[in-house]
Amino acid sequence: MLTFSTFVTGLQEPIAQWIAEDGHRPRQILDGAILYDARKEKRTLPCFFNTFNVLDFEKRSGSKAVEQLMRGVLQRGFRLPDTSHSKRSRGSFRVVTSHENQLVAVDKRLRSDVEKLIASRTGMIPDRRGGGREFWFLARSEGVVLFMERQQAKNEKNEQKLKKGELRPQLAYCLNRLAQPIPEDIMVDPFCGYGAITRARAAYFPYREIYGLDIDGQKIKALQQQLQRPGVSKKLVNSITAKNFINPINYQRADIRQLSAIFPAQSVDVIITDPPWGVFDTQDDIPSLYENLAKVCKHVIKPDGRMVILTAQKEQLQKWQPDARYDILVSGQKAAVFVFTYVNAD
Repeated sequence: MLTFSTFVTGLQEPIAQWIAEDGHRPRQILDGAILYDARKEKRTLPCFFNTFNVLDFEKRSGSKAVEQLMRGVLQRGFRLPDTSHSKRSRGSFRVVTSHENQLVAVDKRLRSDVEKLIASRTGMIPDRRGGGREFWFLARSEGVVLFMERQQAKNEKNEQKLKKGELRPQLAYCLNRLAQPIPEDIMVDPFCGYGAITRARAAYFPYREIYGLDIDGQKIKALQQQLQRPGVSKKLVNSITAKNFINPINYQRADIRQLSAIFPAQSVDVIITDPPWGVFDTQDDIPSLYENLAKVCKHVIKPDGRMVILTAQKEQLQKWQPDARYDILVSGQKAAVFVFTYVNAD
């Protein structure tokens, strides 16, 4: 099934590789999105924000690209895939028209004709207020325009609103996968905050032990309480990856300078973290904090250990001579993901 998915802009290279590793076939890599042939038996990667079934597409650009594809769909018609939740189903739908990430208005009669076509194929009722299924006409700056049905995630309606400064789970998944996880890993996040990175590791990847540390005692207490709630293990991991959840996550309050006192030298396989950026909270001594981070990481990480660090302090991390760097946007803020297979910081 031809599929279109969106993700964090800047991670095109690793995500294209993961798509292929997971048995899908990449067609075209775009800025923050990918067009690929998805295998039916394969689940959608957790790194994606939105995923669509592609019903029709054209290589076309210009301000009228959306309307031109809509007219083409009216002439050619379309066929819903067997996997579509909208195939002869009850409920409502709406048509979304977007040009280069901006919602755009189209000819009213043209929109109405397209709605009638979709209604006749699906049995659903058009409702422009939303709340039901969504059919998108999306024009990209790369010169492709697509007619698609958005896949609705099973737990989409139950997703909790993120707290200020909390990583999106899709990005947390990417940070973990960039660390090349293996079952024997002892993994540490020394700035675990709200626990997004540690939860993603427990939910999607194998491990031996996971440690989440943070100087904020209230956040650590909240994370510890979450683990003590009945059934929390089942909520942390879905049925596909439940076998990964061997041991609970170890959360404790600690300053970054205490890391070498908690873990013996060369005892940690993986460090994945999102340290303070010094952008929203200016009271931290950022150069000193990153110097301490480099020192303790060099002490506790194994010779063949791996590190993945997300930060807006690009100059600080570039000194460490990363093996890979991916410049991304996080809530509109310029940042970068740095990947190391060793620590080389003085």
